[in-house]
Amino acid sequence: MTHVGFLTLPDRSAFPRIVGAKGSNVARLRAESQADITVSREDNTIVIVGSETAIETAKQAILEMTVSRHRGRRD
Repeated sequence: MTHVGFLTLPDRSAFPRIVGAKGSNVARLRAESQADITVSREDNTIVIVGSETAIETAKQAILEMTVSRHRGRRD
């Protein structure tokens, strides 16, 4: 684990979806990306530690989860 990445989201509304029930989604993301992912309880930041590729893979997966949440929304 050679790199540290920070992903700051505009609000925390997507965090429950990212974490999942009992941490299931974040555990899956960790396994798929091979990165250590920490979702902060205090602010809107997610810390991702791993190789550059692992960080980018985790970041893209997290962003896709937040975008898919807003696709079906009507404001």
